[in-house]
Amino acid sequence: MAGSALFLYCYRPWYGYGIEAAASATMLSAITVGLCVGFLGHNAHPARIFMGDSGSMLLGLLLAGACVSYLGQVDPDTLANHLGGERSAVYASTPLSLLSCCQQQSLRSPSPISPWQ
Repeated sequence: MAGSALFLYCYRPWYGYGIEAAASATMLSAITVGLCVGFLGHNAHPARIFMGDSGSMLLGLLLAGACVSYLGQVDPDTLANHLGGERSAVYASTPLSLLSCCQQQSLRSPSPISPWQ
């Protein structure tokens, strides 16, 4: 999910507004999504392959590399001029995601301090 969200966040400035500096981050996030989708078929029930530390660290490295590539190459002023009001939607998505996780946890367990199940 994080890879696909990052892909959409990087793809919009690259293709929609012509900011070429976002191309490498878009490609890295697309590769990450492709790896996860390819692995998902082998990890479905009953799982034949389990991801270990190496695979999870590779996914983290690819996502971090895409974020650093995007933030290091795209000028924030250029991005602000192109995006305008779309930034508020990005900022609002994080608290909404947190609230939906808390709501799901509260529906699953009777106590808010019980462990995740």
